[in-house]
Amino acid sequence: MYKPVKTKSSGAGFAIGFPFAVIAVTAMWALFAVGGCDIQVSGFNFRGVTATTTDEGDVAADVNSIEITHMHGDVVVKQSDQLGWSWRLKTWADTQEMAESFCDQIKLDVQEAGQDQKWELVFPEDMNECNGVESILTINVPNGVTAKINNRHGESMVSGIDGLSITSQHGNLDLSSLTKNTIIDNRHGDIKIENFAGAEIDNAHGDIVAGKSTGSITVTTRHGDFSVSDVDGDLSVDSAHGDLVAAISGDLDAELKHGDMEIKCNGEILNCENSHGDISIKATNTSVKKVDIHGSHSEVDLWLPASLSPDFSTGASHGDVHNEFGSSGSGGPTVNVKTSFDDVNIHKM
Repeated sequence: MYKPVKTKSSGAGFAIGFPFAVIAVTAMWALFAVGGCDIQVSGFNFRGVTATTTDEGDVAADVNSIEITHMHGDVVVKQSDQLGWSWRLKTWADTQEMAESFCDQIKLDVQEAGQDQKWELVFPEDMNECNGVESILTINVPNGVTAKINNRHGESMVSGIDGLSITSQHGNLDLSSLTKNTIIDNRHGDIKIENFAGAEIDNAHGDIVAGKSTGSITVTTRHGDFSVSDVDGDLSVDSAHGDLVAAISGDLDAELKHGDMEIKCNGEILNCENSHGDISIKATNTSVKKVDIHGSHSEVDLWLPASLSPDFSTGASHGDVHNEFGSSGSGGPTVNVKTSFDDVNIHKM
């Protein structure tokens, strides 16, 4: 079994020399499974005296994939020429003896199998006398590595990975420079993702802020806003209780409830549905083929290129229709725009 090198400290104060911010884990009641055991951790208050464990090791230059199972602290994974990993564990307890005992019992299990490498944080079954745990794991990997990460109650910062699948609960995600499609399952934390090659995102109770994507994006999100500045591909969104702001070059398929949408789309097919939120769409492609917009309790604003002669089907139950194009044209795209309890406004641009 892996045995860490331990350094001792007492008191509640400490300093960390890592080049990233450490987010202290707040007091919580949590039931979780680690190492095949169900463990009840009750009321972390981060009081008392502390003990600290640190260790480090190598990352193979020919590693192809890594897998991380971690909780109660930050995980940092990045592409680097300086390969290796480092770990810091801090525990809180009422006495020095108990704090040191938990430092001894909590293990970072590191395994290598061929070109795969795994890290798993393993806890003892009885954590009732532990007042707090903070684990910080940093891993520097070579180019071309895929990563699977599961982190709870801590931040995850990942950059320069060839393919990423990440599950996170109760912690923010900061992701960048991802060269293949990224899979994200996130609960109770914000997502920041930049310079990536498409993504599949399942999110709840957190905002998503995305930068440039060179691939298509599929998002299911609840109770959080979603914005993406530049999608070189299609966008599919299923959202409730959050706003959507996007700029995309491909086709759009968006369904919202209880949130506003503001979208600039250069695709040929646009399907939008919203209830209890406004719809603002700029369809910039002069070769657009079909636009379907359906609102309920939604004001709709649609901008179309002035050169088009759309075939319109419009309606506003308990509202008005304002169309700068006038009547339907011929030979142009099919444009269906309907709403209820508000207005439809169609603009030339």
